[in-house]
Formats: sequence, C-alpha cells, structure tokens
Amino acid sequence: MTRNSMIAAAAGALGGILLVAAWQGSVFGILLGLVFSSVPLMMTVFGFGITFLPVAVAGGAVAVTVLTGSFALTAFYLVFDGLPVAILARIGLAAERLAVAAPAGTIPRLGGLAIGLPVVWLVIAAVALMGTGFVMFPAGPNGLEAGLIERLDQLVTESGVLRDVPDTARAALVKTMARVMPGAAAWNWSFRAIASAVVGQALLARDRFARWPTPAYRTLAVPGWYVGGFWVATIAALLAPGDIGLIVANAAVVMSLPLVLQGLAVVHCAAARFGFGRMALAAFYGVSLVVAGPALVLIVTLGVMEHFSQMRRRMMAQNGG
Repeated sequence: MTRNSMIAAAAGALGGILLVAAWQGSVFGILLGLVFSSVPLMMTVFGFGITFLPVAVAGGAVAVTVLTGSFALTAFYLVFDGLPVAILARIGLAAERLAVAAPAGTIPRLGGLAIGLPVVWLVIAAVALMGTGFVMFPAGPNGLEAGLIERLDQLVTESGVLRDVPDTARAALVKTMARVMPGAAAWNWSFRAIASAVVGQALLARDRFARWPTPAYRTLAVPGWYVGGFWVATIAALLAPGDIGLIVANAAVVMSLPLVLQGLAVVHCAAARFGFGRMALAAFYGVSLVVAGPALVLIVTLGVMEHFSQMRRRMMAQNGG
C-alpha cells in the first residue's frame, strides 16, 4: 500500500469515527460528526484524486464495523457519507479533464455546469432515496401521511420533548413536522455533502495541498431541463391531493437546493458588483435565517430568474470578470 493510500484509508477511518461518535450521542459527535464526517472523504478526492476514494470509503466502513459491530450501521455509513461524496466526486473528474485539456502552464478554475451538474445529480439521488423510504414505510390503512403523523407522534411522546405543550398545539406541530420532515432530511443529506466539499477544498487550498484550484462557485449553473422539472414538481405539489401531493411536495422541496445555490451565487455577484462588503453579506444571511420561509422562496425565485436573464454574466462583465 502506497503512502497516499494509507493516508486515504486513515482519512476514511476518521470520518467513520466521527459518525460513530454522533450515533453514540456524545456532544463531540453531534457537533462534529453529523456535520463533518464526510469532510475527510472529500479531502481525499480533492487532495489525491478520485482514484483514492474507494480506499477512503473502505477505511471508513472498516472503522464503523469494528467500532459498532453492526453491518447495518456500516450500510448506513455508505449511504450517508460514501454515496454523496461519490456523486460530488464528478467535480474532481471534471477538474482533472479541464487540467489535462488546458494549455501548458495554465491552471484553469472549474465553473458553470461542471459544478452545477454534480449538485443536480446529488439532489436527484436524494429524491430517489426519499422515494424509496416512502415505498418502504409501513403506511397502514389510513395512508402515508397518517402513518407518518402516527409514528412521529409516538416518537415525540416517548421522548417527552413536547410534554409541556398543549395537546391541540402539539398535534398541529407534529402534523406539520410529519409533512416536511422527509424533504428536510433529504435536503440536509444533500446540503451537508456540498458543505463538506466546500470545507474540504478550502482546508486543502489553505495549506496548498489541493489537487485543483478552488472552483468558481459564483458561476455555478443549473441546466434548463432541471429548472423545468422543478417547476413541474412545484405545480404538481400544489394540485395533487393526499399522499401523492405529500410526496411531490417533499420532492419539490429537495429539488429547490440547486436553485438556492444559484440564487445565492447571484447575491454574491451583486455584492461584488455594487461594492458591498462581507458585513452586508453577513447581514443578508442573518436576515435570511430569521425569516427562512420567505427568504427561501425569494432566493429560489432569484435562481430561476438567473437561468433566463443571465444577470451574473452582465454583472461579472461590468465588474471586470
């Protein structure tokens, strides 16, 4: 085994240990494991290349199996960390091809659809996993939504989380949570992988270990067919009744993620174009967190508008690229 292979296996094992710590409920695990357990895998791809990813994933799987003795948890690790990293590793493949095709002495930065397409495929995988979960869920005679509400109410009762909340308010809250939780979980599965890619690349670039230059995130582009699919899902969610409406609505929520990123790219380009500093961006993100619902709708709308209006291209041209 080469030195790079040993480092890749150790990195994967570190990610597996972080996830096991999260499963065991430790403060360290919850704070770091649930958020950053896939960062070592991403750093392996962006530091050594995609060929070392299987070694890192194997190291993580072995660590999880040894520490927990459960093959079910190992399978969960492969889906929770290994699968999203493998999908986003397409960014590394695109960067490798771009570097090979570039003239000697130049170091091109990846951008546009080369960043957007892996994100889109990641979200499609999240929707597929969510759909599989819906199919496997024991809905019972009253339907899927009723089964989700019943199961969530049981978990809330057993945990005692809402024991001081009046019954009427508690029932309404549980019903709302059951409607959005599948989509929120799939959205988070995708987002944490994207965040891990950004963090991993930033850490490597800071120490000059990155295999490729940091992508031009502001140029991320979502393909037109995906924008159309998102609007079809959104309209279907508004019109479809019952359990079908629930499933499609959650799918639309997950599918909004690439458009959120494209909308945020427009915001960052506008901030650079009009001379707003980091404090203005920090204020924007702070307000967005306070009024998350309206902000999400606004940012998604901005992402859709960008596809048709190409606002970023004009702002970058006026700002000197």
